[in-house]
Amino acid sequence: MRFIRCTVRISSLAALVTLLPLLAQDSREIDGAIQAAQAARNPELLEKNAATLEGEFHYESARKLLDAALNLRGQVSGDQSVDYGLALLRLGSLERKTGFGKEAAAHYARAVHLLPGRPETAPVFLYLGITSIGKKDFVSAVENLQRARGLDPALSGPVMMWTGLMQERQGQPDLAETSYKSALALEGADSIERAETLTLYRRFLQEHGREAEALALQAPNTAIRIPRPTGAPGSITPPTELSRPVQEPKTMPSPVPTDGAFRVGGGVTQPSVIYKVDPTYSEEARIAKYSATVLLQLVVGADGTPQKIKVVKRAGFGLDDCAITTIAKWQFKPGQKDGSPVPVHATIEVNFRLL
Repeated sequence: MRFIRCTVRISSLAALVTLLPLLAQDSREIDGAIQAAQAARNPELLEKNAATLEGEFHYESARKLLDAALNLRGQVSGDQSVDYGLALLRLGSLERKTGFGKEAAAHYARAVHLLPGRPETAPVFLYLGITSIGKKDFVSAVENLQRARGLDPALSGPVMMWTGLMQERQGQPDLAETSYKSALALEGADSIERAETLTLYRRFLQEHGREAEALALQAPNTAIRIPRPTGAPGSITPPTELSRPVQEPKTMPSPVPTDGAFRVGGGVTQPSVIYKVDPTYSEEARIAKYSATVLLQLVVGADGTPQKIKVVKRAGFGLDDCAITTIAKWQFKPGQKDGSPVPVHATIEVNFRLL
């Protein structure tokens, strides 16, 4: 099975160039922060800085800080301590979010041994249960899923959904359908978890020739199917201008920035991509054999960096994070106004497809 990581079309596509992920100055600042924290034996400082960088989409720098924090936790508290286990969870969560599923699973497996019975590990056991399904290790999958539910009953819906998928893979359709229905009964009406379960249950019904029942489940779901503007797939377009007729720039009023950024038109040009990378599939989507589209809105800064990235059409199964963390690595030729680069609103559609 081949994974097409991402298909994105950008109008006015510029030639691709190779860019370093971090400027040398940024790297020196990260190294300096690590040295200062080590001198003070203060891993919390690194973890706080990592959280800030993660919120600003600087994932590689955040990972470097969390790696250093983990090592420092080992020196300060010992590598068998609760603090070390919690540091493993933080690093694993970032690895998972950025598409490094195997690395995340390794960190999680070490963490759960150090944090027995702690509620923080419930999502970890859920994730380990999912990856066990992917390995067809159904005994471990059942054990991990049950532990997740026991530590956090709020995860009962997702646990039942993944149990249904596992039962499908084991050739137990009656049990699978019961599990899917149980999951739907447990999940909130507008939750992403319910949207994910509906996706798998609809596919289950279709594969068993029950098209009418699958169609009956096609009611609009705002959690995962936010209406999107029309236009070419993957084109960068000003979100609020899409449905308006295009006017000649000379007849349009002078554009006014919104939230510090302009919209295309009235002498403001659209940005174009000069460097991009393809996202990796999330482990959840890969195991579920799930294809979907994520629609992002963002601001392309005057320096060509993506900023204020947010999801406006969700896909679920971990693909939303994969889309965000990937687009955060892109570099753009910024839009211009009066010959000078300016921040510009944009949209990008990221298509994840399995062939």
